[in-house]
Amino acid sequence: FTSRFVFPQLSLEGRRFWVIGMIPIERRTILLGKFVSALLGSLLVSETLIVTSNLMLDIPLLLSVLHVATVAAICLGLSGLSVGLGAMFPDFSEDNPSKIVAGFGGTLNLVMSLFFVTCVIILEAVPCHQYYAKNAMSPEAFRAWMAGSLAGIAVLCLVTGLVPMMLGRRALDRLEV
Repeated sequence: FTSRFVFPQLSLEGRRFWVIGMIPIERRTILLGKFVSALLGSLLVSETLIVTSNLMLDIPLLLSVLHVATVAAICLGLSGLSVGLGAMFPDFSEDNPSKIVAGFGGTLNLVMSLFFVTCVIILEAVPCHQYYAKNAMSPEAFRAWMAGSLAGIAVLCLVTGLVPMMLGRRALDRLEV
């Protein structure tokens, strides 16, 4: 979702980007607005799907809360990654979003997004699989593993979301239009 629809947002301003540069708003505010709209849109879709899936599958409450929190963290990371990389690699000459996404920045965004989501899933799935599928650990050990896992996921999501946003803001501030 974010690779296809969020990454090309800034590039789709195209030759009209100079108008945005003329308004009395800092470019970081524009970037933050794109991030917030991407985050809210992805949260709305993703959280609706995860809550519905958990209810249909009759998932225990603890795991449902874990899923909801993980999806929110993933949405934060992916939104920051897509908006930040979109600001770092704009293509103002292209009007077709498919071609923008197929370029270097879009491909990098897709690869980094897949790697990020894979890392989050592994961090969460390993302790859950050991506890629920194999019964290989006690509830106390599971809570300890999950606390560490969730801390790792939180750090990973913040780094994945914030670093590209900071680099994108810097690139956008240097951009002369």
